[in-house]
Amino acid sequence: MMRDTVRLVTVETVGRTPETAAGAVLSLVLGFLLLSATVLGPLFMDRIRFHMSSDALVQYVGGEVVTAIVAVLLMVSAPAWWLGQQWPSAVAAGAAAYVVYTIATVVAGQEYSRYSGNAEKAFLLYAAITAAGVALLVISFRTLIDIGDLSGPRQGTGWVLVAIGAIVALLWLGQVAGFYRTGPTQEYQTATSLFWLIKYLDLGFVIPLTLITGLLQRTPSPGTDAAAVTMLGFLSLLLAALLFMALEMLRRETPGASWALAFGVMLLLAPSAAVWTRWLISRD
Repeated sequence: MMRDTVRLVTVETVGRTPETAAGAVLSLVLGFLLLSATVLGPLFMDRIRFHMSSDALVQYVGGEVVTAIVAVLLMVSAPAWWLGQQWPSAVAAGAAAYVVYTIATVVAGQEYSRYSGNAEKAFLLYAAITAAGVALLVISFRTLIDIGDLSGPRQGTGWVLVAIGAIVALLWLGQVAGFYRTGPTQEYQTATSLFWLIKYLDLGFVIPLTLITGLLQRTPSPGTDAAAVTMLGFLSLLLAALLFMALEMLRRETPGASWALAFGVMLLLAPSAAVWTRWLISRD
């Protein structure tokens, strides 16, 4: 049985191409726009005020820490894109997917008619972030396929992705079943739109893509390798954001906060981040 190796090196170059040049520009633009939105948002200046309850807002404040880190990472990676190095596309693919998902929850997850705020004034900023994120995701994914010689722990990747997808699916289906069985909880009543939006995005898109990508690791190809790197990066960043959300909820003692939630997220984050790192590091 051929031993898995990790060969997505951090210093090898593929040469500057139109795709890598576009990746450099998009990473710089997306990072700047994302950092601007984060600084203007509830984590720092609070100039952009969300139409959310204080309890729901606590979750976003926690997650914004990861979003700010992603913004800086994207801007820092721009020179490496321009030089044609391989690692920026591997990082940017998952980061761009994370940005698109997060901004979708920001725009569509607010209770505009229920809580006061002014987030609609930043609509064009969020639309620009989403457009740049989608473009960067496409370019990063195509660049990963063009590299063509990615090699990572495919068997481990398959198990991790299938396990995460199955666990999250069971959790979300349990919450939906609980709603139908016993009615809305206090947390649901304060963030109704966000509750259904997250379940819709995860059950309709994220979980199926995670499971399919995991299962396809049995028949590797440049496309499945690129999908693995993208999904692992996306899930690692998303789970990191959820961990910060859980910790912020504990710190502020909001409804639904629990150490069980924080430890549960950590148990999912650890293997996802570990396997993603295996795809990223250089090894002879």
